[in-house]
Amino acid sequence: MRNLGYWLCRLGFAGALLVALAASCGGSDGNGSRACTPGAAVACACPSGAMGAQMCTADGSGFSACACAMPMGTGGATGGTAATGGSSSSGGAATGGTLGTGGVATGGTGTGGAATGGAIGTGGSANDGGRVDGGSSDGGVLDGSVTLPVVDGSAGGRLAIVRIVDAVIAPIKADGTSWDPSLTGASVPPGLSQDLTKALASIDPLAAVASLLLAPATQALSKPDPYGTAQATVYGVITPPHDLATPDAAIQDNFTPIWPATWNYQNIPIDTDVRISITLFDADFDANDPIGSAEINSADLRAALAAQKKLEVKVSDQTNGQLLFVGISVTEQAGPIK
Repeated sequence: MRNLGYWLCRLGFAGALLVALAASCGGSDGNGSRACTPGAAVACACPSGAMGAQMCTADGSGFSACACAMPMGTGGATGGTAATGGSSSSGGAATGGTLGTGGVATGGTGTGGAATGGAIGTGGSANDGGRVDGGSSDGGVLDGSVTLPVVDGSAGGRLAIVRIVDAVIAPIKADGTSWDPSLTGASVPPGLSQDLTKALASIDPLAAVASLLLAPATQALSKPDPYGTAQATVYGVITPPHDLATPDAAIQDNFTPIWPATWNYQNIPIDTDVRISITLFDADFDANDPIGSAEINSADLRAALAAQKKLEVKVSDQTNGQLLFVGISVTEQAGPIK
C-alpha cells in the first residue's frame, strides 16, 4: 500500500497547493510584522525535479525548507529486500516480498487487482488496489501502519497515531425496515424509529442507544454484516482508502462491529485540517446495502487525545441515522515517525 508521499509526488500537489498558495498570498496579519501566514503552504522544487511544499512557520517569520515526497527504494535502505510480486489479472492479486526501510514491493497490478507487499518495514508500504463502487481492495485488510510524510514547519502542531476501532449501527434502515428482513422474519417493533431518535437526542446518547440495541425486541431483528474503509485527507491531499474489513470478511450479524484491522495512521497533524472518511456497507447475497459515510475531523481527534481512551464520535447526523457512532483511539507521538 503506497504511502502519501508517493501520491503527493504523482499528483504534484496540484489541487492542494493551488488553494494553499492563494491563501499564503493574502498578505500579513494586519500589523505588517509577518513575512507569511502561519501554516500556509507554497510549492517548491525538489532535487529530484518533482514538486514539494514548504510551510510558513508558526511565528510567520518565513517558510521552512522544501519538504519532498519520500522516494521509493528498490529494496529498502535497511531490513530486507523487495521481492518481485509478478503480474495480476483483473481482480487478482500478486504477492510481493518483505519490505525494508523505504522499500516497495514491485508486484504489478491489473484492473482492480493489487500486489501486496507482505511484511512492512520502517517506511515501507504495500501496493493497494483501492476500492471501487463499494467493492473490496484485493490487498485485503492491512496489517501494519499507514505512515504519512511529515511536512516541516506545520505551525508547530502535534503529530498523532490514529486508529479506527469500531462503529455503532442503527437497528433499522432510514426507511424504517430491518437490514435483512428475510433472514429472521421478525417485524420492526412499533415506535422503534422514534425511540432511536429520542436516544440520540438524550444527554448520554451512546448509553441510550446501547440500551435500545440490547432490548430483546431489537435483538430479534436481523442485523447487518458490516465492512468498509477509512480514507484520510491531510494538507488537502486525499490518500488511498484502507480496509477496515473486506466484503468476504464482513463482521457477521452485528450492530456494533469491532474492526479486525490492526493498522493505524501515523504522523497525523491533528492541529491542522485533517479529515478521515469512514464508509460502511452491509454485505448481502444479492446487493450490498450502503450503511453510511461520515467524516471524523481534527476536532474529534483532539477530543479523543484529551480523553486518553477510545472515543465514540457521534456521526448520525451525517448518515441519515444509519451509522450512529465511530470509535477512534488517538495517541500523541513524541516526534515524527519516518
